[in-house]
Amino acid sequence: MRIAAVILGAGRSSRFAGGHKLLADFHGAPMIAHVAALARKAGLDEIILVTGHEADAVLAAAGPGIKAVLNPDFAEGIARSIKVGLTAISGDVDAALIMLGDMPLVREETVAAMLAMARRAPLYQAVIPVQGGRRGNPVLVRRRLFALLDRLEGDQGARKMLESAEVSVLECPVDDAGIHMDFDTREGLTSQIQ
Repeated sequence: MRIAAVILGAGRSSRFAGGHKLLADFHGAPMIAHVAALARKAGLDEIILVTGHEADAVLAAAGPGIKAVLNPDFAEGIARSIKVGLTAISGDVDAALIMLGDMPLVREETVAAMLAMARRAPLYQAVIPVQGGRRGNPVLVRRRLFALLDRLEGDQGARKMLESAEVSVLECPVDDAGIHMDFDTREGLTSQIQ
């Protein structure tokens, strides 16, 4: 089973005062570098970074071993970035792990557990981590779901679609509060790194 990472890093960081959140320092490295490092450590077959706002700087901060794809319509919302990322995946890839560039606290063990579960249960269309009874990110989707995700519009992520009755979802229990923690504001980031 071949699995690609699709890291969403195209947004404008409009609520993050004084700069781009993905380039902000998080424990000694840009936030996006932590997410990219997690994808590399997971041993995925390819890593795709969807860029948009400040594309060159975000790609440089993410580090080596990454295929960048530009979303020129990044202002339209996250749905367009998901579509651009999935379209960029190689034809022999079976599934995509959709990762958010502003979630640097997801643990390696979480991704490893999700990948193992996906390999053991091929009939499920998606694998989602769950902690404390709540679903989080990243999410793993098999190729047969890509066409459904192509229907997403605006600032709608995959969550609502994955909650529909037509999608078979396997929940992966994890002990990882990081699956719920993104950083949209500088205040939120500052409170985490103090």
